Amino acid sequence: MNVLRLLQNERKAQKGFTLIEILIALAITGFLVLVLSSIIGQVLTVNGLNTRLVTVQRQVQQVGFYLSKDCQQARIITVGNNPTGTGFPVVCSLIDLDGKSRLVTYSLSSTGVVSRSETLNGAAVSTFVVATNINTASTQTSFSLVSPGVYNLKVTATIAGKVIASETRQYQILQRTN
Repeated sequence: MNVLRLLQNERKAQKGFTLIEILIALAITGFLVLVLSSIIGQVLTVNGLNTRLVTVQRQVQQVGFYLSKDCQQARIITVGNNPTGTGFPVVCSLIDLDGKSRLVTYSLSSTGVVSRSETLNGAAVSTFVVATNINTASTQTSFSLVSPGVYNLKVTATIAGKVIASETRQYQILQRTN
């Protein structure tokens, strides 16, 4: 009996976890890691999509802002007649308050880049990229004359990814009256 009591006392003196307790703890930890990694993956995916959405919205706004501003100030607007049917290049002829002649040309490249070039009295002043990721199909991006002094601008920007981000806006631009 003394041996039995000695074994029971020894068992009570041992501290630690049983194998079952350790396996349950590992299972719970594994489940929590799986859930957290899934949540983090979802957050990163949504963040990437939101970034692309904001980018395409900003690109479309840039084209609308610059083209509207120059066309509203222009005395003469020439709509391009290229084979793609987009209406680009768009050339705005302006005369400054001091009588200097300015030409502002908007071009849409085949890679979806809208650029703005400005000349003052025939000399190049500046050229910069207004927007990128612009859809070059004439059904997606176009500039056209509706009636004398009234133009329509339709702009679509698209960025590919896991989920495609796309934004289309239409502007009606009124040319100033002389």
